[in-house]
Amino acid sequence: MKPTFNAISTPESFIVSRYCGVNSFLRSRNISLPYGKPDDLPGFDTICALGNLKNRIYLDLLNNVGAEVYEDALKMLRLWRLEKLKIAVVSASKNCRQVLSSVGITHLFDLIFDGNDAEKSNLPGKPAPDIFQKACSVLNISNTRAVVVEDSSSGVRAAKNGNFSLVIGVSRNGSGSALHENGADLVLSKLTDLEVQPVSKKPTLLSSGLSQIELIFSHISHHRSIIFLDYDGTLTPIVSRPELAIMEESMRSALNELSSKIPVAIISGRELDDVRNLVKIPHIYYAGNHGFELSYPDGTVTIPEDVEKYPPLLDQIQTTFQSLQTSYPGVIIERKKFSLAVHYRLLKDEGQINSLKKSLSGMVSQFTQFKLTSGKKVFELRPSVDWHKGKAVQVITNQVYGNIPCSYALYIGDDLTDEDAFRAVKGWGTGILVGSEVQSTIADYLLKDTDEVRMFIEQLNPFFPY
Repeated sequence: MKPTFNAISTPESFIVSRYCGVNSFLRSRNISLPYGKPDDLPGFDTICALGNLKNRIYLDLLNNVGAEVYEDALKMLRLWRLEKLKIAVVSASKNCRQVLSSVGITHLFDLIFDGNDAEKSNLPGKPAPDIFQKACSVLNISNTRAVVVEDSSSGVRAAKNGNFSLVIGVSRNGSGSALHENGADLVLSKLTDLEVQPVSKKPTLLSSGLSQIELIFSHISHHRSIIFLDYDGTLTPIVSRPELAIMEESMRSALNELSSKIPVAIISGRELDDVRNLVKIPHIYYAGNHGFELSYPDGTVTIPEDVEKYPPLLDQIQTTFQSLQTSYPGVIIERKKFSLAVHYRLLKDEGQINSLKKSLSGMVSQFTQFKLTSGKKVFELRPSVDWHKGKAVQVITNQVYGNIPCSYALYIGDDLTDEDAFRAVKGWGTGILVGSEVQSTIADYLLKDTDEVRMFIEQLNPFFPY
């Protein structure tokens, strides 16, 4: 019986390199051709001619159709760049540079070592570890300090043969068992299954966002971008009472100009109607209640599924919370559609604040559908669902650009609740913290106060060529 060519179940048996792949396929069909020479014209007379024909067709497809970028890989590459890790792409393909260039990601790599480089250096291909070892040598990294990520069995074997510290297999076509059998220490279906914890820093250690504005704009200009901002503490200073937080006209003017150049979204813990009435810019995106309510420029408002059951429960809890205003004079209870906020900005005594938190924890313990969260001078009772400002960032970005891996988000915020958003944009965006009251942050840069936020927006606007 004639052997069957199955490019899904046994791809490496036939497609190891251009000419070896052709030869393997022909032998599987009992077809014999002379090897020829690498400079043979594309055609059918020799193995090299067929390989060159295949390559011409491949390049035509690359130029006319383009390559697909795996979103999970792109996100992790950006995250690793932010963590200042050295990254090399190592490939037996002589078309590696063209592929990376066609999707605009060559800048993500410190080194590109492809089939052309291996040929010039006279290095054997996988499963020999030489090309991986050469990449480490160029980057001045020991094998024992390097991690290899591979999706082929031969690549996994090469990494194991080179004694690298960790070999990760990525199974995109159901080849996980083969990757394990060839020595992968870990097999994933997508790279984002790797849990990389961003490093928290003291705000005072962060560089000023104003000093990095050219770099930030370069990210914005090279991607489909969107800018997110918190309201209280970011667009207006923190004040003693929520209703006194009025945005200055100079801030509104700068923000309005920015929103004419790029999509802008305001994400706030305030009620949706409240934050819209305060900002007064109609053609932007808004997220109220930490993202539970989303408003789009066309007037559409959406909320997550299954949250309409919470307002009646909050009515009951609000009655219980009213006693706090007697026990702790100065406390302000703010009822929102999907949460209850307990503001303690007027409390000066630290002992009173700790006592208030203890009292709230006791009250909340009987309402298992809710969780108690902390913000800047506020405790908040919110539904115990997996929803926060970071989720809102992802939903709005997908609404604006679809599930496009080359999108970029800039998030500016001052509160503990903004850390969820900073975490959400890690790897594909930039986080800027306003003020330094939080003890630690995973934001990338710092703006000292709302005045610097306004200056940042005003200085960013002229960078846009329209």
